[in-house]
Amino acid sequence: MEFSYRTGFLGCPAKPDVPWTQDNIQKLVDLGFNCVQLNIAWGNRPADEPLNLEDVVDPLRVQGEHKPTRPAMSAQEKSHIEKRGAILKERIALCRTAGLRTIFHFGAPYNAHLTVLDSPPNCLIDAPVKNLYVALLEAFIEQFPGVDDILLYTYDQDAWLCSEFGDCPRCIGIPVYARVSEFVNLLAETWQGRNNGDRLWWEPWELSAGQTLQSIKLLDPSCVGLALHSNLAEVMATMPVDRWLKIAVRMAKEAGIPVMVEHFLGGATEEVEPFLHLCRPLVTLRGLRDIAALDVAGIKEYYGLIPVKEDPDLRMTSLFFSKPRISEEAALREIA
Repeated sequence: MEFSYRTGFLGCPAKPDVPWTQDNIQKLVDLGFNCVQLNIAWGNRPADEPLNLEDVVDPLRVQGEHKPTRPAMSAQEKSHIEKRGAILKERIALCRTAGLRTIFHFGAPYNAHLTVLDSPPNCLIDAPVKNLYVALLEAFIEQFPGVDDILLYTYDQDAWLCSEFGDCPRCIGIPVYARVSEFVNLLAETWQGRNNGDRLWWEPWELSAGQTLQSIKLLDPSCVGLALHSNLAEVMATMPVDRWLKIAVRMAKEAGIPVMVEHFLGGATEEVEPFLHLCRPLVTLRGLRDIAALDVAGIKEYYGLIPVKEDPDLRMTSLFFSKPRISEEAALREIA
């Protein structure tokens, strides 16, 4: 019932200003987390947090045929890129000092997805697009040593893919799962080959249940992990572990692919934003139990944590980390 990866991060889209200090990082350690996501990585770019590789990689490092063909949504002046990069390096150093594993979260291929329809300009089957993201990732590895893993969204997070029913001449008739799994494997191999054997976690969000299950069969288990919502739809505190998640985890295990499940571990959730707290510690405990029963590699906070505020839900998560077999009655007494 124990999770090898217990991943949290500081701040959330509704409150992105939680300070990244040694004290606050230590709060995560004391709560039982052993891995930290280095950026909030939410679609509306709270507090100018990096959302894509293009937000932090110096474009001068990616030239010639690999030069980006679509301007990023974030400010691309050198000063802005350098500021985001400096903040990221500070966070990596804080996590290293605290002995925490690190994950950088980004969307690719970048397409400013809210501004395009079925045929975005950065098409997965287009060789220059593949070359671009290999080059961007290689530049990221060079520029930000100390990042252990990466978390990739291929939809949302300003990423988007061509529709198999759209008018892209390369993609017509080719299922999404066949195209996206090849891209995921390419980036995962790039990451692992140049970064000491660490892993790319892929969130197949926006794919249908069937497309996700088909893609699992095509992923490279040596370098790809799956980060899955706690159900097929948006993360919901009261709906962890539906039938789809059980099937996906079983298929991933059969393929030798580790799984990290994304869920709400504290009081701040996408369900009630901008309100930052909803006291439901027993719901939190039951959700963690259901997820742990799948025997997955890890659990990951989906929306964000605010450990500087009193939070019974987050304390219940911490209690479960240390005493996974505690009874509900004992857990509620201890929290109270």
